[in-house]
Amino acid sequence: MMEQQDETKPRPVFCCPECGGAYDDDEAASECCYESPEPDQAWQCRKCGEVHETHDDASLCCTDEDGESRPPSAAELEAVGPLRLTAIA
Repeated sequence: MMEQQDETKPRPVFCCPECGGAYDDDEAASECCYESPEPDQAWQCRKCGEVHETHDDASLCCTDEDGESRPPSAAELEAVGPLRLTAIA
């Protein structure tokens, strides 16, 4: 049985220093842009997928200090507004 991932905990990733592509392992990141230099370790928010340089930044990306999900921003609501209204109509 697969274990459910906690969206509030960031996951470690490796980023290609050339293009910034995020990978699960350092070998894939180093082979991304034709044997680029050593990849950078970073942290990815499990909820939105955004990559951050530090664990703390990734931890607070979509959650507050108490681990509660942040409400959607005005821009996020605006972006899905037409979809939401279309689904109702």
